[in-house]
Parts: sequence; C-alpha cells; structure tokens
Amino acid sequence: MNQYIQNAGRIMCLDGRYDIVTKKPLGNCKVDNPFNIHARLQDTDNRLSVSQLELGRLQVPGVLADWLLHWGSRQLRRDALYRAVINSVRDLNFRREHVAITYQWRPELVDQVRSRGTSVLLTDADRERLLLYTARIAALAADPSLRHGVSMDVFMGPLFQLAASRSADASDENRALLAALAIYVNGLNLERLVALPRGNRYRPRRLALTLGGRRDLAQHFSISAALAAAGGSPLADAVGLSKEVRDSTRGSGFSFTDLAADRAGVRFAEVAMGSAAKRLQRRLAKGKGESDYMPVVKGLPEFMGADRFQQTYGSVGSPAYRAVAADIEQRISDLAVHQLR
Repeated sequence: MNQYIQNAGRIMCLDGRYDIVTKKPLGNCKVDNPFNIHARLQDTDNRLSVSQLELGRLQVPGVLADWLLHWGSRQLRRDALYRAVINSVRDLNFRREHVAITYQWRPELVDQVRSRGTSVLLTDADRERLLLYTARIAALAADPSLRHGVSMDVFMGPLFQLAASRSADASDENRALLAALAIYVNGLNLERLVALPRGNRYRPRRLALTLGGRRDLAQHFSISAALAAAGGSPLADAVGLSKEVRDSTRGSGFSFTDLAADRAGVRFAEVAMGSAAKRLQRRLAKGKGESDYMPVVKGLPEFMGADRFQQTYGSVGSPAYRAVAADIEQRISDLAVHQLR
C-alpha cells in the first residue's frame, strides 16, 4: 500500500471491518496541507461495502461512498487488463483479523501490469524527461578517458547545464535529473520504470561514480536526493536512517559518514524542488565542484557495530547522537547550494 500512498498508509482488520487510513492524498497531487483519508470497509453477505469515508474534514455518506466504489469498479472493468487481473482472483476470504486472497498465477500478466503501472505512475512528460537525462548520462559515460572511481561532479555539471537550458518547470527538470542520476549511480534497472527504445542511447556504460573519493557516499547522496525529490524529505530521511540502524547489527555497521551523505542528498533535493530550483541549476551548471553540495565527512564516526554504537551513543536521539547530527547539519548548511535560498 505504501508504494502508492506515500509515507503514511495502513490497513487495519478488526471484527469484519477493514479500515484504510492515509495521511496524504493518492497519487502526485500537489497540496500545501495534505489531509487524512479514512475508509471503512466491511463484508456484508460476501460483498465488500463502504460504510464510512472521510476525506479530510469531509464526511461522505456510506451509501454514496459505496455507490462510488462499485460504480468505479464497473468503469474499470471496461479495461481489458483490469478484467484479466480481477478474473485471476479465485477467492477473497474476509476473516476476523486479516484478508486472504487466492489467485491463479498468470505469468503473462506481469509484463502487462508492469507496463501499465509505469504509464499510470509516470506521465508522458516524466518519461520524456527521464529518458532525456539518461541519454545525457550515457553520452557522458561514453567518454573513453573516464575510468571507475570518477567523481559524480563530472556528471553533475553537464546534467544541470542541460536542465538550465530547458524552459520547462525547473523543479520538474530537477526531479527527473535526480531520478536518472540515482538510477545510474546505484546500478538500478531503468526498464522497470520505462520501456527503453532499441540501441545504446539509453543504456550507459557502467562507471563507479564517487563523492569524496568514495562510491558509497555517491550512492547514499544520489538515492536520498531522488527519494526526497519524488516523495518528500521525511521518506528519504527514514530510508537513510533505517539503513544505518540496520547496518549496525550486521555488515559495515552504523556510519555517521553515510548518514551525512543521506542528509546532504535530502537537503540538496529540498533546494532543487524549492524556490531556488532555477538558481541551483545555474550554480551547478558552472561545475564548481563537489564542495558546493557535499560536506566534508572527515572525523565522523563510522563502522560501528550495535554494541559499540550503544556504548558510545546509547540510542538514536540521545544527546550524544544529537550532537553529531547537529555537526552534520551545520556542515551541510555551510555549503554553497544552501546559500541560494
């Protein structure tokens, strides 16, 4: 559910009632004050009905909400793919505390749903911009003089030059640019989002891009910036922090260095999506270097296992932890891009 309802959505089952709650509207609606959506469903004679619907402060009568639900379902059934997916469901069993769905696996539906899903989640303009910046990345990566370990800044300047040259909304351009960059830096599969034309124009040569000489910092920065631009800073903060807490119990351990890259990416996206979006494009287009947007991480603790982290900092949010976090925030605030606001 959270894939489509950003940041805060849940389903609760209790005594045959099924409450769906989210703190934001569905889709990419741009509103200043996101509102709650609360829908209560219940199983009545093996028929799912809406008994309560609240959109912010607006209460929709259950009878009207139920009619809208089933009217919408009838309209969707006009779509062949929707019918195929619905018809694959063999049983829908509402139990006391959960819902059990039995369906017939149809492999041929996977590609159809994926293709249709991307067309719903991405507008034609979004796809065009994403492909545009991917093609620019591919052209830059084709430079034979570039080797693994090249600074991400080598790509940032030309990408923001392209963004600054376009007349479209600066924040939309920056969002697409950051998404394309994160996909490339983290080795993600673009074809999961869009269908790629034939040829190599949208299939860049793979290079390991770095920030501060480290590949992991470029990965943290880019993915956090893309998440923040697309889904809001709290989401990206949660992703970055949860990863570091998880790493403290295995793998490389908790790293304030990685967390600094996460936070730098998030705050970079806030500028890229805000009133200074165009000024940011012009600044980065000049290619002044990583120090414009990535803080120095020297001296920040890292590689801490769970025991060491607990002994030194106690927990996330402790005074000792907050002191390091405040140091990170100040390092970021001192960067040139944050003087553009």
